[in-house]
Amino acid sequence: MKAFSLPPSVARCMALALLISSAALGALPSAYADSLGDIKQSKVMKIGVFQDYPPFGSIGADMKPRGIDVDLAAVLAKKLGARRARTGDRH
Repeated sequence: MKAFSLPPSVARCMALALLISSAALGALPSAYADSLGDIKQSKVMKIGVFQDYPPFGSIGADMKPRGIDVDLAAVLAKKLGARRARTGDRH
């Protein structure tokens, strides 16, 4: 069985493509979440709930978000003494 090898010019092009794509991905902004201290200080807990995954998140007959995630966020906000602010809800 013959070992697989690439011509040096192809290997260099592939290495360069990998380096460029790694640098581009590293430059993307990461997800951001407020720290516990920020939530306690501002008294606002921002949440986003996917609304198409019952029983975790859905829309009720009254067109308001419902589900386990919504209920859990309400309990956490109450325990932290903060109000809930929905952001980025997904339909």
